[in-house]
Amino acid sequence: MSEKKALILGGGAIKGAFQAGVVSYLLKEGGYIPDFIYGISVGSLNGAFIANEAGRQYVASGTVDYPEIGELIFRFWEKNVTSPNSLFKKQSPWLLLNSLRPARYKGFLDPKPFEKMIRDNTNIHHLNNSPVDLQIAAVDLQKGNLKFVKPTSSYFQRYLQASASIPLIMPLVRVQDGEGGFFTDGGLCEVSPVKKALEENCFDVLTICCQYLGEGESGMHFNKLSQLSERFMHIILNQIQRNDVELVKLYNSLLPPDGSIEASGPLKGMKTIAYQTISPANPIQLDISRFNSLDVKRLLRLGYETAEAAYIKPDVSVLKVPEPAIP
Repeated sequence: MSEKKALILGGGAIKGAFQAGVVSYLLKEGGYIPDFIYGISVGSLNGAFIANEAGRQYVASGTVDYPEIGELIFRFWEKNVTSPNSLFKKQSPWLLLNSLRPARYKGFLDPKPFEKMIRDNTNIHHLNNSPVDLQIAAVDLQKGNLKFVKPTSSYFQRYLQASASIPLIMPLVRVQDGEGGFFTDGGLCEVSPVKKALEENCFDVLTICCQYLGEGESGMHFNKLSQLSERFMHIILNQIQRNDVELVKLYNSLLPPDGSIEASGPLKGMKTIAYQTISPANPIQLDISRFNSLDVKRLLRLGYETAEAAYIKPDVSVLKVPEPAIP
């Protein structure tokens, strides 16, 4: 019996184009079919696109063409994400001044184009009938915790918007789910929810990280608030990703090396984890406030080629998997 495959899509703002390129290769040429998708930040958008299209096809014909979805997600980014204006507009000076008043903060950017993109490309009926089980996460600012949400939520699209928003730069998202909480980028608490996947008995885990996992380059400049915000997020995401890899290493060192299920102890019911991370080999220098269609196409192609070189197709004859490593 094959293991349930969990695809974990991390955050990274406009670098989500790299992630979409990786996904495109996996679905088109890698023979990869996810059972579960856990999305954070821009990864929640890519995850929702995959699950939504799989659901649309399944509702229409009872089958899913995953290579076609791989092609569609590539073309979606090419067509729809072409400049900052395709995602957001700058707030008017009057609104920025008004934001200084108590309880009036609206962020520096108006995300209406981004909100429309979500509404136009997600269908709750398709998501709830998808063969791919999707969960996304956003941070509840009032409670200070990470909330995972499935498409069964009546407010799923609002949570999706919150999960992919940029803290401070974009306005908070209020979700009227009975508690009236304010939500923002899931990447504040988590970048790749490996532990969540393991808790749900997924032992074949593939993480696509938009961030370079090494150190930053010398001579970096932070002349804009967006650049500084993105650098803060990169540091946070980098460390969380490293922690996830170390967690998998620890689990694998304690679990039976022959791939059998642990019979007792705190890891009872678990087995050796097949884990792989695909991430950029070098830092991606791209500011979400300043990019064009050529930048997006370059990242899509970079992701596709990175996956082509890095993806290790599972060998079902091998039970013991290699320890994960940070490139």
